[in-house]
Amino acid sequence: MAKARETRAVVLFALICFLFSWPLFFCADAWLEPMFARQGNLAAATGSVVAGHLLGMLGPALAALFMWRVYHKESPPAWKWSRLKYYGWAVLAMLGFWTLPGLIGLIFGDTVVSPVESHIWISIAAMAALGWITGMGEETGWCAYVLPRLAPTAGKTAAMIVSGAIRGLWHWPVVVGPIIAQIVAGERTPWELLGAGVVIAFQLVLSNVLFGAVFGWIWYRTESIPLVGWLHYWYDLARDVTIMLLVGYAGSLWVTMLNPFILLPLGWLLLDQTLRGEGMGWKEFLGRLRTPKPGKAP
Repeated sequence: MAKARETRAVVLFALICFLFSWPLFFCADAWLEPMFARQGNLAAATGSVVAGHLLGMLGPALAALFMWRVYHKESPPAWKWSRLKYYGWAVLAMLGFWTLPGLIGLIFGDTVVSPVESHIWISIAAMAALGWITGMGEETGWCAYVLPRLAPTAGKTAAMIVSGAIRGLWHWPVVVGPIIAQIVAGERTPWELLGAGVVIAFQLVLSNVLFGAVFGWIWYRTESIPLVGWLHYWYDLARDVTIMLLVGYAGSLWVTMLNPFILLPLGWLLLDQTLRGEGMGWKEFLGRLRTPKPGKAP
């Protein structure tokens, strides 16, 4: 009974997240950005994406606050800062994660160009000033709400997987928005959106389960919203600044291959460590997911 009740609460939380954030993402990525880009107004195109994404990232926190205050009628988790050195390590880790692959690429012949355009610096300033708030906006939902809500009944590992799946599907409009814009412009067909949308959803769920496991592992040990928000902030900031300032960086073979090779296996290791900390292996875990046969006790 308790498990079903908490599952319903998480489903409602996810729906609120989508209802708040998806319109902002679709508006920015499928409408405003391509419209301004076609007009040659790159400042407005970049600004609309940054504004839409920053506002949309507040959705999980607002949904979590609604669930705590209105649905559960309880207080949010205590505000814990954790250790200061962890914030420094988060900065160094994310800077290294996004810059070292690019440096390796330069050694092996990559070429990048650094543009000097005002709209780029405006976007970077906006992300630098507001990114921590929006990073906490996401992790307040994915970590501080979903994990404690599901872990007592479903287990820590299952909670991490569910949280990562919601996190991945929540990002879906950001990826398919440009495809929708191409359909409107007559460059693609709706059938392409259908096929690509399913593949993108699957990829987002899989990658975000592993990506989210890193944040979940840190949350279980610190229960610090500022810390996981800070890590998210520096992940986004280091990624976007390098991509925006260095044209060709995102397309570097070294960047595209090394980043997933580092982050996703790390997420798997932390997910596996969490499961083993619960005293289970994957065979037992998957066995518990099977529906009991009629007439047999689960």
